[in-house]
Amino acid sequence: MPSRRQFIQSVVATATAPLTAACQSAFGPSAIDTAWEVQERGRFTFYTRRASFASQSVDRLFAVLDDQYDTVEAMLDVRYGGHVQMFLYNSGADSGLGDDHSGVAYPDTLAVRAVCVPPLDGNLMVLLSHEFNHVITLNTLGRAGTAFMTEGIASAMISERFHSQGRHFLFPWTATHAGQLPAIDQLMDDAHWHDRSEQVAYNASASFLAWLLDARGPAPLKQVFNAHSNQIVDQMRSAYGVPVPQLETDWKAFCARF
Repeated sequence: MPSRRQFIQSVVATATAPLTAACQSAFGPSAIDTAWEVQERGRFTFYTRRASFASQSVDRLFAVLDDQYDTVEAMLDVRYGGHVQMFLYNSGADSGLGDDHSGVAYPDTLAVRAVCVPPLDGNLMVLLSHEFNHVITLNTLGRAGTAFMTEGIASAMISERFHSQGRHFLFPWTATHAGQLPAIDQLMDDAHWHDRSEQVAYNASASFLAWLLDARGPAPLKQVFNAHSNQIVDQMRSAYGVPVPQLETDWKAFCARF
């Protein structure tokens, strides 16, 4: 999985900061010292700096992530019993990630490290949900075979119960950028994943996979989730019964009508 990536979201008519998202193998503090406050909430443990914005926001963040947990299980038709640790920092410098809108998932140790700064809005909720989604997808479906699937699925499953920056962002964004988007089969090829801006790569893959989940359900997607770049186009045709360019045409037509 990539070491660091940019995941960029925005709300209508408002530019937002980039969200650095990544997925790595292992993470955990060497010790929980007095700088941390530990709060248990259901299927999550929140580690926050004492008297911080994150510490004061745990109840709301738990509601968002608990809903996200249920959403992913329902969308993928999986059952997951993992207890996830959320390490929330006061700044990019504090987290070691270098940016105040950053996060990294560590699926092997069921952990997320992220910066949690105000405001408590859809951008922050999307960042934390995206990183949590990396944890649950790898631990239920295994390792995705492409960057397209790794990053796209984590955003495709964003719940909109607490904000409107999931499908209500992705589908209109696709319609307004349709003429600038690379072909989906190019995005599926890891050799070309970096040919486009990270915003385009992340948003286009997320939008396409969100539409596939809505239109066809999780079963065919599971058949292609682990396929590598040299396999995924053929496996997509087998799983969905039509070639990728036809799926792409149907997806763009749907987004234009959304």
